[in-house]
Amino acid sequence: MTEEIRETLPAAEGAGRREASGVLIRTAEERDVSEIAALEKRCFSDAWSETSVRGTMNSPLGYVLIAERTDGEGFDLPCGYLIAQVFDGEGELLRIAAAPEARRRGTGRLLLGRMLEDHPCVSVWRLDVRTKNAAAIALYEKYGFRIVTENPDAYKDPRDNGYLMIRTAES
Repeated sequence: MTEEIRETLPAAEGAGRREASGVLIRTAEERDVSEIAALEKRCFSDAWSETSVRGTMNSPLGYVLIAERTDGEGFDLPCGYLIAQVFDGEGELLRIAAAPEARRRGTGRLLLGRMLEDHPCVSVWRLDVRTKNAAAIALYEKYGFRIVTENPDAYKDPRDNGYLMIRTAES
């Protein structure tokens, strides 16, 4: 049975006063692999393949969430996802993304919050982020992650340094 949480997001800033849109955050299933891989291609220059997404999803360490919004006609459309691994009290956020048209609307916040809520016993979370990704860094800091070190040339396309960020149980 799929575990589901429906939360309400505010309308995008600057879009005027609109009715809030419902977003569903749920554990991803096999049927979601192609949609997650398609979002990967839209969001990252080093996109994971369907095989990579499926491999993590099927791993005993894998944890994959998908965010969906209703299109108004009853169809749920993927608007974001999160891929992580959890083992023995430690977790690593591997990928998190919102579709370009869904950015700045709280999708990442909902996904990250759900990950942390689902794993209260994880004492240390780690992630890597591009140093130029200010929006992501601000989100991670809001959830208690802190920059530990900078890794030169961690990203190749486009070229960028990366930060290793850590969140401990004390955060």
